[in-house]
Amino acid sequence: MKAQIQCERSTRDQHPIQVVDRSALDPVIYAILTGIDADDSQRRRESLEASPLFQEVLVQYRKPSSVLILLTPVEEWLVDDGVRHLDDQKKTVDIFRDVLSRLNIPYIEIGPEEKSLERRVATVLKAAKLRG
Repeated sequence: MKAQIQCERSTRDQHPIQVVDRSALDPVIYAILTGIDADDSQRRRESLEASPLFQEVLVQYRKPSSVLILLTPVEEWLVDDGVRHLDDQKKTVDIFRDVLSRLNIPYIEIGPEEKSLERRVATVLKAAKLRG
């Protein structure tokens, strides 16, 4: 999480528009997802969310100028690259939704019902106010 936040911080002023496929939220999601039990998941989540670095980036994620896009899985597009967690996709998406809502981070969701790459890009551009 620290490396992600530092990367976002270091490029924020140089590049007003940033597109990343990782965020500081990912470690929080995976801490919840991989906890031994509900108590362990909660302790791990709370520890990550309480960090000053996370609190700093949380301010950025909540800004009206920030656009978080939650891309929910398209089953036939899933490829195991050894990095992403592919087990229990529904649970992972549910955790993302819960964390985003609980932390009051606005987001839009693009799901498997939209498979057109052109329309997906148009949705992102519109959300980022780069196209009407």
